[in-house]
Amino acid sequence: MAKNIRPEGSRIKFKDLRGYLSLLEAGGLLKRVKAEVDLKHEIGAICVKSLKRRGPGLLFENIKGYKGMPLVTNILSRTEQLAVAFGTEADHLKIYEAIHEGKSSPISPRIVEEAPCQEEIHVGDDVDVYEFPTPWWHELDAGQYIGTTAGVITVDPDTGYLNLGMYRAMIKDKNTLSLNIRGPHAVGEDPNKRGKRYGGHTQILKHEVQGRSVPISIAIGMDPLLTFVAAQAAPSDKVEHAEYALVGSWRGEPVELVKCKTNDLLVPAWAEIILEGEVLLNQRTIDGPHGERDGFYRRNNQAFVMRIKCITHRKNPINYGLICAPHEDYPKFIFSAGLRAALEGVSCIKEVYVPEMGGGLMAIVSATVRSPGDVEKVIKSVHTVPEEYN
Repeated sequence: MAKNIRPEGSRIKFKDLRGYLSLLEAGGLLKRVKAEVDLKHEIGAICVKSLKRRGPGLLFENIKGYKGMPLVTNILSRTEQLAVAFGTEADHLKIYEAIHEGKSSPISPRIVEEAPCQEEIHVGDDVDVYEFPTPWWHELDAGQYIGTTAGVITVDPDTGYLNLGMYRAMIKDKNTLSLNIRGPHAVGEDPNKRGKRYGGHTQILKHEVQGRSVPISIAIGMDPLLTFVAAQAAPSDKVEHAEYALVGSWRGEPVELVKCKTNDLLVPAWAEIILEGEVLLNQRTIDGPHGERDGFYRRNNQAFVMRIKCITHRKNPINYGLICAPHEDYPKFIFSAGLRAALEGVSCIKEVYVPEMGGGLMAIVSATVRSPGDVEKVIKSVHTVPEEYN
């Protein structure tokens, strides 16, 4: 792996989502949509069409019924955009090298007392997630999904380590969300019954089996590095606040966190919106149906229930969301670079491609095969790639 992808002493040139959007706009990678658009299906349709054409990021500034409250989409879908996020050349391998390099040298986050994400505070009857422009992304979606690119923050009751995960959240009413984390999560389920696991789902189940209340917060409108890491596999059972520490390494400085107003969780200080609350103990609900990236609708009958107690946000907050579709606002092309790097030492392998539409679950490998042993070597190498290369 190449080292020092960024010049020594340099830093990522943005502090938050707003700074990143400014850089994208300056580079012609973001367009402002000034025409009036409707939350119900129209924004989703525009996003899909633009993604298919490899279009720019879209900042919707004139949303029907939400004057002065913008929504941004499609800002991590192109190689050029991710190069801006990581401060590298617009080359898949260079971007991947920067990402992988950071995984070996995490930087612990810094806790601050005041933060932009708490410029405005709403509690009690003032809590209303409908205040933010949230699309009905697909025609047959059961509701509005406010959690699509958001970071869901939970804590391990045994270690105190935080997890930042990307899980879908649908609005049930003004202060209630369904939280869709993959896999069955029946009441009373042993979090380790399918082998040693970690992540937000395991942390929630640990609280439940111990009879504890489950604090949770959701950060909406994070900077692109935090958004990217929230959907990555990070060792949150081994490294304290692992996702924040990884982003600190990529940035070259600690991520700034602030304590929530109604629980003890630490959230990104520069996020646009923070939803604070709890997962209701031993309760489940139906999430969906929701359109998926494979072109089908699905629902989860065992989704967790989040009750929101407090909302904090920046002045004039920017909502950030994505539509699940075969082409998505997430850099799946990085899977190809990661697998290629992991298989670098296998001499018979010529090239590797992980189709973006496969979501990292399918790989195409080109190799020079001179004997049956070469085929076995390729298959074994692909199946034993360490998790950190994903």
